[in-house]
Amino acid sequence: MKKHNVKLIDGNFTAQNARELLIELLLHKINYHRVQKFSNQIRFGNDREHSEERIKALTGEREKLIAWQLDPNHTEVGFEVRHM
Repeated sequence: MKKHNVKLIDGNFTAQNARELLIELLLHKINYHRVQKFSNQIRFGNDREHSEERIKALTGEREKLIAWQLDPNHTEVGFEVRHM
C-alpha cells in the first residue's frame, strides 16, 4: 500500500489556542464516530462496536483535557505540535 503523509497540525500555539484546537479536533472525531455508528445502525441494524469504543475513549480524553485546563495548579505553558 502506498503511504501519503499529511501535515494535519504543525506550529506553535499558546496554551489556550492549543487546548481549543485539541478540543475541537476531539469533538470532530467524536462526531465522526457518532455518524458512523448511526449509519451502521440504519444500514445494517447494528451499531459498530469500534465506533462506540472510540467515542468513549475520545470523550474521556476530551474530559481530561478540559479538567487539566480548569486545574488552577497548572502553569501556563505554550505548546508545540509537530506531528499528528
